[in-house]
Order: sequence, then C-alpha cells, then structure tokens
Amino acid sequence: KYKLILYTKVVFTFSNDLILSPISVPRKILHNIINDVLEYAKPRATWRQQNFINTLEALKTRPTTQEEYHNSFHTGWEEGKKRIKKLENFRKDSYTLDNILEQHKGLSAWYQSI
Repeated sequence: KYKLILYTKVVFTFSNDLILSPISVPRKILHNIINDVLEYAKPRATWRQQNFINTLEALKTRPTTQEEYHNSFHTGWEEGKKRIKKLENFRKDSYTLDNILEQHKGLSAWYQSI
C-alpha cells in the first residue's frame, strides 16, 4: 500500500540480562511468534519486505540467551526484569511491559515466571 522498503535489525545480546532482545525469549516461544508473523507476512510480502522476512528467518537460527548462557541465563533474566521494573516505576508508566506481553499468552507466562 505504501510502497516502502522495510529495513530491520536484530538487537545483539552481549550479556544475559538484555531481556528486551528477542534472543532472550525461549526458543519454543520465539519460534511460535516468528512462525505466526511469517505465516501472515510471507504471502503479502513484496521485494520491499524481503529484508524483514530474511531477518525473521535468520533469527530462528541464532542461539538464544538460554543456549549461550546456559549456566546463568535465569539470573540474567531476573536482573533484566528488575531493570525494566525500575524504569517503569521511575517513569510512572501506566502501560508496562507486562501489559504489552499479555497480548501473547506464552510470552506473558514466560515473563511472569521470571
């Protein structure tokens, strides 16, 4: 409709506490989300969205935080969540990451389990 090229970039994780990176999400949940998006986007995509499609497909092959930091990932998740909560409290956010993630049951359950 808008004839725009969509460029995307994946946030890299250089530590186990960057909870806003998609790499932080457990693989099964991440793959379910990516597959849902690809199922919707691929049939509608033109060459302008191909970078977006390629990025999502490549994301499925990247190691997750659980895989890269198998001995310390949960501690990292806890620290990352504490940092998010601290920022939300400081900013007096009325709409929080909890509200955003509750749109996806699996993602919300994972975040609540931290």
